[in-house]
Amino acid sequence: DKAVICFDDHDIFRLYSPGITTICQPIEEIGSTAVKLLISKISQSPRLDDSHVVSLGTRLLVRGSTARKADDKLLQ
Repeated sequence: DKAVICFDDHDIFRLYSPGITTICQPIEEIGSTAVKLLISKISQSPRLDDSHVVSLGTRLLVRGSTARKADDKLLQ
């Protein structure tokens, strides 16, 4: 009775049986936002000093690694 969930979807997670459930993150957007915040801090710009990044649009891809036994046939 174990469940597996990983971050960042990768092709290999679809190849295993059961497929591995993943949380997909927008890597490019996270990197771009991090660089903008870092540059803002380095340049002492007050514009982004107090900013908070709330959501960058993550998605949950449910696959067989988190399915209950009765639901396995539905997810394959």
